[in-house]
Amino acid sequence: MGLIAGMFAVWAGWLLFSGTFVGLGCVLLRVSADPSEKWDIGTAFWCGFPVTISILQVSNLFSAIGLTMTAVLVAIGLGSLCIHLARLRTVHLPRRSGWKMILLVLALIWLSNRALHAPLLEDSGIYHFSSIRWANQLPLPPGLGNLHGRLAFNQSYFLYVALLNNFPVVGFGHNLANSLLLAAAILTVCEKGLRYEPPELFGHLNRLLIPFTLFFCAMCYRSNPPLISSPTPDAAVFAVEIVLVALLLQFFARDCIAEADTSTLIAIVSLAAVAITLKLSTLVFAGTTLVSAVTIALRFRTMRWTTMRSLAFAAFVILVWLTRSVVASGYLVYPIRWTGLPVDWKIPEHLVGDEFNAIGAWARLPYHPWQDVIGSWNWFPQWLFRIADRPDTVAVLGLMSFCLIYFVLAPKAPPRRPNSAIGSISIILGIGLFSLTFWFFSAPDPRFLGAVSWTVLLGLVGLVFDGLLLEQQIRLSKILVLLSWIAVALCFARNGLALTYSTNGKLAESMTKPDLIRVTTGSGLTIYAPARGDQCWDAPLPSTPYFRPQLRLRGKSLSQGFYLDESAVRAPDF
Repeated sequence: MGLIAGMFAVWAGWLLFSGTFVGLGCVLLRVSADPSEKWDIGTAFWCGFPVTISILQVSNLFSAIGLTMTAVLVAIGLGSLCIHLARLRTVHLPRRSGWKMILLVLALIWLSNRALHAPLLEDSGIYHFSSIRWANQLPLPPGLGNLHGRLAFNQSYFLYVALLNNFPVVGFGHNLANSLLLAAAILTVCEKGLRYEPPELFGHLNRLLIPFTLFFCAMCYRSNPPLISSPTPDAAVFAVEIVLVALLLQFFARDCIAEADTSTLIAIVSLAAVAITLKLSTLVFAGTTLVSAVTIALRFRTMRWTTMRSLAFAAFVILVWLTRSVVASGYLVYPIRWTGLPVDWKIPEHLVGDEFNAIGAWARLPYHPWQDVIGSWNWFPQWLFRIADRPDTVAVLGLMSFCLIYFVLAPKAPPRRPNSAIGSISIILGIGLFSLTFWFFSAPDPRFLGAVSWTVLLGLVGLVFDGLLLEQQIRLSKILVLLSWIAVALCFARNGLALTYSTNGKLAESMTKPDLIRVTTGSGLTIYAPARGDQCWDAPLPSTPYFRPQLRLRGKSLSQGFYLDESAVRAPDF
């Protein structure tokens, strides 16, 4: 019964917070969008998510994210939803779509089951759960990164998990967080797909996003760590990037861009800004997406005020995010040394440089000292083998190859025609290629890739579509959709369904309980540390796997923050 109750709890959480996000999104759309417009439910959801993140970023500077904050946001969101219900577009299902609905429901049931797995991701034990506990119990302390450098990463995703951690089930946030965003991404792509006419090129591309998303979910067991049930921003980044692509396709799909929904532009700009705060690895993907949408929109006078209001909101989100980074670490963007500011809680620069190098080295060759990796290319053969051995690499390269072969053999459309979408498709491809380049030269671990490789594939497919006659586009679209679903099935066959069969009478599988010891700094501050290894999991505050005797409180309580006293002895590196 615990398993069934847990799946019901996941669905209840999905419905509760989906309604909250849609309602909060309606508030943003009401003040920013065209007053005569109606809004897609998915668009409202992905406007409400940035609104929620922005509120949490501000509130956590002054208070913890407790039950009161969750209750207030849920009440405001659901109240707004009731008020704006008439402004939301209804979804009309086409005939003979019953079997598709059955498959969709089965996919969501499977996702809710997978959400009950134990959170086994290594980084969740190192700093994810610690970040969530700090957000739930205290306002952001100055110099928190001195306790543990990864607590200064300033990823707003953990504020979102902390919000979900309070209700409807205490401590259930990590089970809801990624499963909710992935479910919302799938439903949003389905909703957007219903807005296209059958022969539309952008509709063909949108249909590919559903198997792409399910392929990612199928990998979250063997090929990837269990990202669905772990509180990691990597799964959230994938969901957000897939939705940004779906929104861009809708934005480009209009015959006249000046008639496009202003709500779509608002969702793109606000969601792209928040994506950067979720995890810094999205910087290029989100930044190029935002710049592309804004550049196009500013060409049309009717959309300029909407664009400016959207940019104002995005600037506010980024400004608060930078402020939080300074509070947590003393740096505008941690761990970039040259962004440091002269504050007393600033993390020592030698630790920041060590953190930066450790990230790059781990992404290239895990579990090796960064001194053996950074500055050489010796890591490349092992990295290449690791990348080539992944199902998503095989699927992406296989679909790309098939498209190019089909393009060479099929009849071509006239090179110069008025209905060509090559400009819009080139933007999608450019976003993917720029992001792929940034990923390779910064931290090229597959887990940090998000939806970048799938975006490159989608851009290439779009260019092939644009060069073909209409009947060839339709034929190739059907073949690619079929091949994509076959790839999903093969990935499930390789990795398994990874179902949760038992939760031992609880709502979900339990996380690891580490053996903790108490250690004391030179100033007399007691810290919890793991007896073995480097994982604290959900240990009491303050805890760290990287004990430094130089750590001191800035005042008399944890909320006043930390600093490292290196006047006598330099703090040890990682």
